[in-house]
Amino acid sequence: MNVTRDETMPAEAYRLFVTPCRIDIVAGGAQGAFYAVQTLRQLLPAAAYEADDVRAVELPVVTIEDKPCLGYRGMMLDVGRHFFTVDEVKEALDIMALHKLNVFHWHLTDDQGWRIEIRKYPKLTEIGSVRSRTLIGRDPGGTYDENCKFDETPYGGYYTQDEIRDVVNYAAERFITVIPEIEFPGHAVGALASYPWLGCTGEQYEVRQTWDIDDRVFCIGKETTFEFIEGVLEEVLELFPSEYIHIGGDECPTVMWKKCPHCKARMKAERLKRPRRLQNYATARVEKFLNAHGRRLIGWDEILEGDVTPTATIMSWRGAEGGIKAAKMGNHAIMAPTTHCYLDYYQTRDTAGEPLAIGGYLPVEKVYSLDPYEMLTADEQRCILGVQANLWTEYVLSDEHLEYMLLPRLAALSEVQWCLPETKDWNRFIGSFRMDEIYSQMGYEFAKHIFGVTASYAVDPEKGGVVMTLTTQGGAPIRYTLDGSDPTASSPLYKAPVTIGESCTFKAAALREGMQTPVYARKFDFNKATGRRIALNAAPTLKYTYGGASLLVDGYRGGPVYSNGAWIGFLNEPLDVTIDMQGAKPYSAVTVESLVEKGEWVFPPSSVGVYLSDDGREFTEAALMSVPQETAGSPDGVKPFKVLFPETSARYLRVVARTVDPIPAWHGAAGQKAHMFVDEIIVE
Repeated sequence: MNVTRDETMPAEAYRLFVTPCRIDIVAGGAQGAFYAVQTLRQLLPAAAYEADDVRAVELPVVTIEDKPCLGYRGMMLDVGRHFFTVDEVKEALDIMALHKLNVFHWHLTDDQGWRIEIRKYPKLTEIGSVRSRTLIGRDPGGTYDENCKFDETPYGGYYTQDEIRDVVNYAAERFITVIPEIEFPGHAVGALASYPWLGCTGEQYEVRQTWDIDDRVFCIGKETTFEFIEGVLEEVLELFPSEYIHIGGDECPTVMWKKCPHCKARMKAERLKRPRRLQNYATARVEKFLNAHGRRLIGWDEILEGDVTPTATIMSWRGAEGGIKAAKMGNHAIMAPTTHCYLDYYQTRDTAGEPLAIGGYLPVEKVYSLDPYEMLTADEQRCILGVQANLWTEYVLSDEHLEYMLLPRLAALSEVQWCLPETKDWNRFIGSFRMDEIYSQMGYEFAKHIFGVTASYAVDPEKGGVVMTLTTQGGAPIRYTLDGSDPTASSPLYKAPVTIGESCTFKAAALREGMQTPVYARKFDFNKATGRRIALNAAPTLKYTYGGASLLVDGYRGGPVYSNGAWIGFLNEPLDVTIDMQGAKPYSAVTVESLVEKGEWVFPPSSVGVYLSDDGREFTEAALMSVPQETAGSPDGVKPFKVLFPETSARYLRVVARTVDPIPAWHGAAGQKAHMFVDEIIVE
């Protein structure tokens, strides 16, 4: 193999020539040569990875010319919620290198743990790195009762400064820059538990045991707070040579600032009109400090809420809007929207067989579809530095789970980072995908959903049922069953869409040699409304419309995750639908299934009304039920609300369920309008 440098090429660009006799690499710099080697690794046959002594391998004769379209190609790992050892972090860096990523965003501090040694403030690791226990299962969002379970086991860990240097050097050898994140001014309980005088009240705190947002944040009114953060950053700057330092800035409540005399005095002295402006003030001070030391600041998109300096870089996580706004202002931005880049989300809608995740649904194809330049002019596009995947670890407890959440979604993100939007081709990507072979030979855990069955189904009112359509990568044979058993080679072969007309458990699998692929499963519970025509009379929340009204009569129960695509969400409008019963047998009850997740502002309906008509125009009230208000201690979950009325055969059935308005006084969002999610209307 021969490697030469071409100084006319960008440093990360390369040309790879594989001929029958030799391999030549021409690169703009050492980075480009490194990425060419990663491409060679991807071309190697799987056998080369499992052999102890490889003397010869066959490679395709090929010429590849490649360079990234984005200079910042990042991945964030949260070690505040769950700690990962140095060796585990290095393994994550190896995975990044394989996918040609070049920025490791290390989220080192949070409410649940401070993970970096600061010699000037030793209590940060003596106290702040350890929480007394951890919540088992899903965090209910601040509503804790006897149903909540804790492991009652102290949990901690931190990196010494020598270990930090080791990781930084290890990353640099793979042309990866490590950017540390020190959260400020929110997500601060780990620091406040160590040094209570950093808070507004000075009271003794505990390192947080749960995952939701905490009101206890750094006091911006005290000069000692800034002495502290500058002292921390002085040591951080010695450890990390990166141009950028991330200071967080996200999810910072102002509750304490509104009451704090120190913060009030700061607002008066600086002529700040609102407590939120204290965050802008704090960010500007920290940025000035960093700039004085030759570094640049990155913050989450909340730092846009007020005055922001033109030199600050915005990491857009609450969608693409923050990045778009920053680019239009002339600020640099990094796109990391929840919609495409949050790898702590589920990879499939069939969550029952998946490890616990924070929620959401982000399949590989959605990651691949990200366009970092959407809605931007050519000049504005220059402000987009790059794209970043974020892996938060509230529910990621092990190295194996970490790998599973990253792979293969990181491969899709790599293409986003390397290809211009107009050159991406999902069919090409999925049709030629072979990274799974490398993952297997490297011993990585990875999700196999893209190799399984992709299913879609639609209500067919003409047939009074649900029509299931199946596809799979590469056209592998698909077998299915209707009795709940796992498909085998002797199960019916899928040839055309399958019509389901009664309650059953439908299962399907792509049968691939040498690979156990996930089994697709859907349990359908039919009732008199299933498969009927249904129309929305009021619009759901756009973000949570998904498949529209038919989701309410498709026979499928959505489970406990409101964002999995099986639920329809309402906020500003009620659930208001009309079902054409089409001569169904007499009925006398309607059940509306609603999800309750009070920590996410998701409440059951305040009332459910049923109305009847023979012509679809004039309706008569059959029944109206008021739903008892939720209390702080009432359990969350899927809840049915059944309305009874005299038996009828009316052709048209109208169901109206109204949202809770306002949220009760005991809730942290008291006075706001509640979300309501519905997944099925059951008629009996």
